Amino acid sequence: MRRNILLIATILSLAGVLNAQYLNTMGLPTSEKPSDYQLSITKTVQATTPYTIVNVIPSPVNYSADIAFDGNLIWTEGYAEYALYGLNTVTGVIEDTIEIDIKRPYGLTFDGQYFWVLDNENKLIQKIDSETKLVVDIISIEVNDDTYPTSVAIVDNTLWYNDTRGAYPNVEGDLTRKIDNTGTHLGSDSVCFEYPTGIVKINNVVWISDNASQTISEIDIQTKQILRVIEAPGGFYPNGLTFDGQYLWVSNNDADSIYQLDIGISVAVLNTPVLQDIVAECSVEIDVPTTTNSIGEVVIGQTNQSLNYNQQGTHVITWNFTDGNGNSIDVTQNILIEDTTAPEVPILVDVIGECNATAVAPTTTDACSGTIIGTTSDDLTYSTQGTHVITWNFEDNNGNSIDVTQKIIVSDKIYPIISCSDDLSVMALNTIAQNYVVNGNEFDPSSVSDNCEIATVTNDYNQLNSLVGEVFSIGTTPVVWTVTDVAGNITTCTNFITVEMFTEIYEQNNAADLNIYPNPSNGNFTVQYSNTSNNASKLSVIDITGKVVYNDVATVLNTKINLTNISSGVYYLIIEQKNLVINKKIIITHSVK
Repeated sequence: MRRNILLIATILSLAGVLNAQYLNTMGLPTSEKPSDYQLSITKTVQATTPYTIVNVIPSPVNYSADIAFDGNLIWTEGYAEYALYGLNTVTGVIEDTIEIDIKRPYGLTFDGQYFWVLDNENKLIQKIDSETKLVVDIISIEVNDDTYPTSVAIVDNTLWYNDTRGAYPNVEGDLTRKIDNTGTHLGSDSVCFEYPTGIVKINNVVWISDNASQTISEIDIQTKQILRVIEAPGGFYPNGLTFDGQYLWVSNNDADSIYQLDIGISVAVLNTPVLQDIVAECSVEIDVPTTTNSIGEVVIGQTNQSLNYNQQGTHVITWNFTDGNGNSIDVTQNILIEDTTAPEVPILVDVIGECNATAVAPTTTDACSGTIIGTTSDDLTYSTQGTHVITWNFEDNNGNSIDVTQKIIVSDKIYPIISCSDDLSVMALNTIAQNYVVNGNEFDPSSVSDNCEIATVTNDYNQLNSLVGEVFSIGTTPVVWTVTDVAGNITTCTNFITVEMFTEIYEQNNAADLNIYPNPSNGNFTVQYSNTSNNASKLSVIDITGKVVYNDVATVLNTKINLTNISSGVYYLIIEQKNLVINKKIIITHSVK
């Protein structure tokens, strides 16, 4: 039987040499072969303080390293496990798991929101969100040559880790290093242990385990003096330390167990801060609050919620305060975003136009909503002369509004234009009435215009806009024309109409250029007259009493006239030019075909 045991041991030893795998002073696999001297592990520090083992739970991993307490579960890690396991503190049953991509996770701590996992192989520390279980940051750590970093702890809001030289004891130069959460090196302390592994802060001291001596020492943070020493439970490899607020927990790789120890620590009490409501109108960035514990340590709040708010309403942030002594509390803080300020009152200039005016939607600014465009139910365009008022409403995104008025002024200051016809001299139509009846618009203004719109055109003779059909007596009559635009601007002009006394009409036969045919006719005849010299000719037909039965104005006369609707009789055709009057007798008889 003994030979079989030796044979098995020899085979296992040879397998270890062939695979170049050994156990270092943490009891974890390493490829570094120990020397005979390094294999000699002895206790160099005597334990001085007794303790009580309260509970022991089994470790679920081979080669367990560091441990951490999250306020509910004890978390552990192990070589090539690629996971963190959350254990029931009474039974050791696995109640939660976080997958990781680290083969040699030799350090673990919890800050109230994040797990910090030390990667011994790559000399990194990963920051893992405890809720999402995702890596949110990776920082590089400073190490010595041939270093073997172990454990990690939160001490006064900094990260501490043991920078152990070599895989075995008796290599000088071991340090405890301090960094911030970005990896910036803040300092280091030499340690007096042969192989420091676990580290945890409790109240104002740190406890560091030494695998070489199989002890755990309490060290004053300020003086660096060892205050007391306890013997590590389970024998070799007390790799991990954590604290639950009352008890020290020790992970022992040799015993594959995690021990809960009562070492007589007075529990620090975490003070509950009173977090004032934060009130803002538009947005706010929240400052991280702090509190203290009964031993004067400052504890910074942690939250995975946003610190920036711009949505109206009440928001609640839950802050977690966890000190290095296992104390943890949650405190809520109210964030009230309430916009009660109306938009700025803009100065709206008057909109002025002559014929019409159109307003464009104005803008103003608001502290929260930025640029705001005015709205209105009033018309934007006005053409009626006078002053109009638009009421603009400016409302921000949060329901605050103001009303501002703007004047729209339509004011035409330009006078209309009127051109009267030239002064005219005409002959009375007959010897009986001795007057002149206006034919068409011959005496009306030649043009009327305005930059906007004409309201009225009148004359002082008949108070109408035309003299058509009006009767003028012998003599000269002044006619004053008045044009008024829609703005009330007035312009006048005057023309003089002279009516000369009618004299007996005698036929003039000396007008060789005048030809009337047929004559006599049944009332349908043609007038040809070519001696117009490009001057307008007035063409009239009157009966023997002087009554006008036809008139027209033409430049070149080649005109067909239809008078079949008048009685048979003698009529006179009169052609009037500027310096010439020609008349010709015509006979109309309906017996002519």
